[in-house]
Amino acid sequence: MAPGTPYRTPGTLPPQTSGFVGRGAELGRVRGLLRRSRLVTVTGPGGVGKTRLAIHAADQAADAFPDGVRFIELSAVRDPGLLVHTLAAGLTVAGAASPEADQGSQLDRLLAFLRERELLLILDTCEHLVDGCAALADTMLREAPGVTILATSRQPLDAPGEATFQLHPLPVPAPDSGEAGTADAVELFAQRAAAAAPGFTVTPENLGDVIMVCRRLDGIPLAIELATVRLRALPLHQMAERIDDRLRLLTGGRRSGTPRHQTLRAAVEWSYSLCTPAEQLLWARLSVFAGDFDIAAAEAVCAGGGLAPDEIVPAVISLVDKNVLTHGDSQDDGRAESARPAPAFRMLNTLREFGAERLRLAGAPPGVLASPAADPFAGVAPLPAASRRDTGRRDTGRREIARRDNGHRGAGQRGAGHREPERVGQAEAAVRRRFIAHYLALAERFEQAPATGQAAQYQRLRREHANLRAAFDYALGLPGNDGAAIVLATSLFVYWQVSGLLREGEYWLDQVLERCPRGSVVRARVLATRGYLRVLLGDFPRGQADAAAAAAMAATFGDAAAGGRGYSALHRAHAFTGNLAEAQDAALSAAACLTAAGDSLGLAQLDVVDAMSRLQNGEPDQCRASAARGLDRLPGEELWCTASLHALLALGLFLGGDIDAATPAALRALELKHRLGDVIGTAFGLGTLAFIAAGEGRYARTAWLLGASAPLWERTAPWYTGAPAFESLHQGAERVARASLGDDRFWQLRAAGADALPEVAVERALDDLDQFGVPVPHAGPAPLGEPAPLGQPAPLGEPAPLGEPGRFGGPG
Repeated sequence: MAPGTPYRTPGTLPPQTSGFVGRGAELGRVRGLLRRSRLVTVTGPGGVGKTRLAIHAADQAADAFPDGVRFIELSAVRDPGLLVHTLAAGLTVAGAASPEADQGSQLDRLLAFLRERELLLILDTCEHLVDGCAALADTMLREAPGVTILATSRQPLDAPGEATFQLHPLPVPAPDSGEAGTADAVELFAQRAAAAAPGFTVTPENLGDVIMVCRRLDGIPLAIELATVRLRALPLHQMAERIDDRLRLLTGGRRSGTPRHQTLRAAVEWSYSLCTPAEQLLWARLSVFAGDFDIAAAEAVCAGGGLAPDEIVPAVISLVDKNVLTHGDSQDDGRAESARPAPAFRMLNTLREFGAERLRLAGAPPGVLASPAADPFAGVAPLPAASRRDTGRRDTGRREIARRDNGHRGAGQRGAGHREPERVGQAEAAVRRRFIAHYLALAERFEQAPATGQAAQYQRLRREHANLRAAFDYALGLPGNDGAAIVLATSLFVYWQVSGLLREGEYWLDQVLERCPRGSVVRARVLATRGYLRVLLGDFPRGQADAAAAAAMAATFGDAAAGGRGYSALHRAHAFTGNLAEAQDAALSAAACLTAAGDSLGLAQLDVVDAMSRLQNGEPDQCRASAARGLDRLPGEELWCTASLHALLALGLFLGGDIDAATPAALRALELKHRLGDVIGTAFGLGTLAFIAAGEGRYARTAWLLGASAPLWERTAPWYTGAPAFESLHQGAERVARASLGDDRFWQLRAAGADALPEVAVERALDDLDQFGVPVPHAGPAPLGEPAPLGQPAPLGEPAPLGEPGRFGGPG
């Protein structure tokens, strides 16, 4: 129940002592359901605001009920046999409280009272009495046609005729979104903080900290309200730094309201107490997942040790009903049902932290679980009042950097360091080992058969990226699991490239290299993989050093796979730095190793680099031949390397003068890259189409597409991963477009392309459009006339380094 006075007249709506923020759409939905159904249940996790929403919806709908709205709070009722008595007392039914009134006569009096009235009856907090509330609601609705019931519960009642509305936490905006300062979560924090700490305001300087706190609290209104109370003693920036341990942070809170809403821990423990032992055990074990998971993952990781495999599915369904789990991101995206990913589930961070605590304490002596957690802020002196104004400047710490959506950059900043083994109990260690084994199997399957169902395999791994990170953390933290961490890092070789997470891949390889024995096959594989990623990142000296060491070590142990990967990295590095003789030698060695290893995808990657070199040397016919050779190696379901080869085939055709054949090949390349979700490949594809557009004299399209590719490079790797052929083509395309459009128009179009969402950019590129909705200035450039042709790339080594092509941040 929302906080209010305990002395209100029984059955009346409790007065609200604080303002109601946002939820306009949700209120409209509930009011609409009340017009169509006589039993509406608002469901959602604890603290999400079900009671407040119900009260406000009822208040707005009150005019439709001549006898008004009555409110019955049920959290203190433990015995379903007291339900009728509680309702009768709350509605002040005459004679119902008489000592002579038994359960049957109480129900008769209650129904007689309701039959004569048209009212809206709110039953608040039904989750611990679901069966009793469902039966009583069914009886009241059949016997009293003028009554409508609005219930709140952490799970549906499953009563006849019930309409349910699931209330989700408040959405938390990105710090750089234009509406961040007016988002509902931020507005709630601002209102409650101002009441708790007079003078507090949300400013551009502290907005990032406010959003961080709201995000780490899952946007749960109760948690946000409890957090703002701590501002009386704790500056905002310190709260943001320490918010990870939210269950301990929010141990103090309201003195008013029901006990289950006085602390965040109490709200979560209430939900936990409503679960069966099997559900409680599954809740604890599911806490090892850092992201979404499907049923297969839950069965693989959580079954065993008191939880049978056939208990997983019913328990998951029940936890969804009780709003401990919610549905993840998988949805109907237009694909055939057989092609869609399995339904995914997720747990709010707050509930996951509670489950992890239970798992960690599994087997602890009695009383330990019930003991209150220590306050992590004990002993932290508050800043003087004059110093509490937040500056918004602080070190966010390693953990928060790693959590950023573009984690490839954050991970790269953390640096390698020695990890101390974690102290983990046997129960938790067993679950973590099953977790590691599950995700290691997914990674190894992708390495062993990367062309088989490639899109489905890659997209599964990409959806599971948070869990892959957790698998690394668990493997590096649990003694005896170094080998699993090493194999996981090297098995994701193709995944690191397709996802564009090159820096993060390098980071994990740094970590596992410390665990590799000197002079070993696994060390050779780690060095070869890291060397290849470093070359893609443009770090040629260190990449070549890694690759050369890997190739030598692989030769010693006769490991063709590590040798092929190491020599492939050397081939790419030498080709891109103009050392053609060395590149050719490395290519021959790589081909021999990859052939011995049966790695057709690795051989096709050699063809990709060879085709790039042919382009740079002004040999379009040979470029086409290399691309065609690579395509012949690959099965039809392989998308990633196939798309790269189509792009090179397109450029070979274009530079050979066959633009009509070049454009379809380039469009095909972009479509495949985008379908797969290859960020670097999509950037290459947009660039390829921009080069062709420049050669056709379509300069507005050229500028827009070059701009559209820019953010993708900024997220992933150096422009064109240092490929000189593409750098040279880019310089030529930009040069002729700027000369023809004029700088102002060129940069206007480029900025519009950079501002487009990637999905929009790809859609417009594939539609072969020239008009992008960018207004033409009144005083445009002179007529285009006959521009200079784009021409061939300059010979290898001659053009100046691209760096940031044309300073894409603005005219330069």
